[in-house]
Amino acid sequence: MPDVLQLKRESDFSRQAPLFEALQNQLLVMCEQMENHKQRGRITKMLLSTSFRRDFERAKTTVLELKATLRDFLDQESQDAQEAKLEVVRPSTNDTSTAARGEKERGRLTTP
Repeated sequence: MPDVLQLKRESDFSRQAPLFEALQNQLLVMCEQMENHKQRGRITKMLLSTSFRRDFERAKTTVLELKATLRDFLDQESQDAQEAKLEVVRPSTNDTSTAARGEKERGRLTTP
């Protein structure tokens, strides 16, 4: 049987992959513009151009979306790890609680 956690991670990655690809494409467009303007010595003009600002805003939006997606992914990973640790600790906590109740019932354990 496939590992459910592994399938979940693969699913989360498949949702993030298009954002990485979009960011890569947008950065390539901006790099191409830099190369074209660098050859002409007009980088300042390029930075002030509408097309560069539009491409920069697209890249910025993609970075922000990717950041939110990764934060959600990492938060979920952290939550899953905490739940796994709790599953390990929970049985011993239950055993301790049961033993304490037994001792209390026998009068061996005094509570303030």
